[in-house]
Amino acid sequence: MDLLTEKAEKECVKKMKDNIEIKNLVPKFLDFYNRAVGCDEAARFELWEKHYGFAAVPPGEEGALLAKQQLEAAWEKYEKVLPFLERWSPDTYKIQQYLSKIKSVLEYSESVDVVLIFFVGAFDGNAFAAPYGENRIAICLPIEGGENQITVVHELIHLVHGKMIGSVMSFEKTVASLVFQEGLATQLSKHLVPGYQDEVYVGHQEGWLQECRKDVKQILQGIKPCLQERSAERVFQFTMGVGTTGKAREGYFAGWKLIGDMIEDGWSFPDIARIREEDMGNVLMEYI
Repeated sequence: MDLLTEKAEKECVKKMKDNIEIKNLVPKFLDFYNRAVGCDEAARFELWEKHYGFAAVPPGEEGALLAKQQLEAAWEKYEKVLPFLERWSPDTYKIQQYLSKIKSVLEYSESVDVVLIFFVGAFDGNAFAAPYGENRIAICLPIEGGENQITVVHELIHLVHGKMIGSVMSFEKTVASLVFQEGLATQLSKHLVPGYQDEVYVGHQEGWLQECRKDVKQILQGIKPCLQERSAERVFQFTMGVGTTGKAREGYFAGWKLIGDMIEDGWSFPDIARIREEDMGNVLMEYI
């Protein structure tokens, strides 16, 4: 980046006057970890609930069970990343740059008020966004696997897109909204942070994207009758559960595929981002 470009970006960040609040939960996790070393599974989770209690899971009993499973699956891996966690700190300026670029591409000029929560997760790269207080959004970013600029950009896209369409970040939404929002976030991430294989932007486990591509027609036909359903259970099924063809994260793949088709058909990112939630299902139906 040349000095003129860097200076212009700094000025752009200042003019937009976005409010970015940083919450770093890594010290809280380290406190829990030090207490839990040597404990059995039951005692470990009890300490987790008392001293940390933060995971990329939906609310309720199902989420609590998933959090316990994630903790046990990840526990043996934490020791290797302790030195990284102990010296880690967030790069606020870089985050401001990402947000500025996203707003520019989506032609959104309003100020953004966001809380960024950095946490230690389960090595699954599962970032998420959720309501935070009144009229604010929290973007929650796991850092145990190292900082991932694509993940940060992906979640910031969700934030700006939500502001544009007046969407509340929650599990209680239509399947069409899920597919649309994830499709825009993955495709725009590729546009803003180019140079990686498609799997990096939308992938889950190795080979997952290739398997989904083989069954693309079945996945899209399976999700089609669910598009207008508004329920946390359906959203969970197509994100963290098992979809209609027996694959994980079918909502992400459907979004990647359908929004990608719209872009190839001539849609611009701002035009896609402005489609109202109530119209998303009908638009997607045209591409299935």
